[in-house]
Amino acid sequence: MVINMEEKLSIRLVKTFRIYLKVLPIILAITSFANCALAFLGIQLKIYAHIFFFLIISFIYVASYVLKFCEYHRISLHYIVVVYIINCYDYYIGIPIDYKKLFIMYSIITFIAIIIAIYFKLKNI
Repeated sequence: MVINMEEKLSIRLVKTFRIYLKVLPIILAITSFANCALAFLGIQLKIYAHIFFFLIISFIYVASYVLKFCEYHRISLHYIVVVYIINCYDYYIGIPIDYKKLFIMYSIITFIAIIIAIYFKLKNI
């Protein structure tokens, strides 16, 4: 029985997905408990929000490849990551523009994501 490269990749993705699916709830539970315990002690750490975001988005990315979603469906994931990175940059470093210009920037990013999604949707029809 000969297994081609695509089947090997698919088998590897499914194994990775199963491991991730088993481990993710445990990691989320541990970090959630740690976050609650630290909050009880009066320590607020923003890193937990970033850990949750990374774990959940990476899970969705892995699931989208295992379940063989097309690029059209991943555009929203890419959009979420881009907006999250911009939000983090603005929160920690600061973007020297007012809220109106920031809203315009997000609107432009949203418009670009919609155009790309429409392009991929029409390409797959």
